[in-house]
Amino acid sequence: MGGARLRVLVTNDDGVQAPGIHRLARAAHDAGHDVTVAAPHEEASGMGAALTAVTDEGRVKFSRVFLTGLDGVPAFAVVASPAYIALPLSATQSCSATGTPRGRRRPVR
Repeated sequence: MGGARLRVLVTNDDGVQAPGIHRLARAAHDAGHDVTVAAPHEEASGMGAALTAVTDEGRVKFSRVFLTGLDGVPAFAVVASPAYIALPLSATQSCSATGTPRGRRRPVR
């Protein structure tokens, strides 16, 4: 894709305020890509494949959030599981990227 400006969805399961999602969004933004951040409103580790959401009058609940140092990057705290967030949004993006996880992760053997 050499030099093409991509539409990048940045998400994770650690929540919209997790440090890893900020680092990834910053890297994509600094590389010149059009970044949107959408992640669970709170930590949802272990729920990556779940398809759940909280709705109000048929609409998934979310709020706009500000990510320090990422002015102009739309960011949303969504009251839903990571997969529920990523599936519909990924259709409008060039690619999706997930933030680095919190804590130590052991490799699966």
